[in-house]
Amino acid sequence: NITVDNTAPNVSFVSPTPPENANLTTGSQTFNATYTDALLPIGSCRIEIDGVNNTAQSSVNGNGGNCYNATTLTDGTHTIKIWANDTLNNFGSSALRNITIDTTLPNIVFVYPNPANGLNHTNTSYTFNATVLDDRLNVSNVILEWRNQTGSFNLTMTTNGTAISISVYANFTQSSLTDGTYIYKIWANVTLNSTVTGNLNVSETRNITVDNTAPNVSFVSPTPTEGNNYTSATHT
Repeated sequence: NITVDNTAPNVSFVSPTPPENANLTTGSQTFNATYTDALLPIGSCRIEIDGVNNTAQSSVNGNGGNCYNATTLTDGTHTIKIWANDTLNNFGSSALRNITIDTTLPNIVFVYPNPANGLNHTNTSYTFNATVLDDRLNVSNVILEWRNQTGSFNLTMTTNGTAISISVYANFTQSSLTDGTYIYKIWANVTLNSTVTGNLNVSETRNITVDNTAPNVSFVSPTPTEGNNYTSATHT
């Protein structure tokens, strides 16, 4: 008997391979696929990363099995494909997948007219401004963390712009502030997908002091008392 086989193995991604167009915050990834051939045993498998073939681990079970690889990727967009061949060198591949690795936290910079750190002033209204920059993913949330004498509050800042290689402008105005010292910082994170956020970063901690109370001034000794008459023109 003879066997004629011109059909390539079927190769399909399975968990824990990241889904197509995944945005990920760690470079350590595992790629896994199953393969089956209708007639012949599998000869070998390999993983193609950014067009370069890499060795992979293979677990063969008759005419099928698994092909997997654990690797560390750099920041950026990468293409992934897994290949398998049978003993007649019919090569089959999975679909091509694209993933983005972004391990860099968004950059937060205070900008005018944000009050200077350590400011002492009589103003009771301040606008807090910052630009937030991420070089790969959209900035999703910018939060002002605000602490005063009564507690700590997270306040959503208004954003203007989308951030892939450009800055998001964020601002929030606090009004009618009473006397006291206020401590604040700004948090920002990026969007991984429609439901998940990641890469949370925080600015430096700053403070301002509001003081609209005049100093209390009282006469003390040896100041002459009110209404007294003196024969000396020299007094302290």
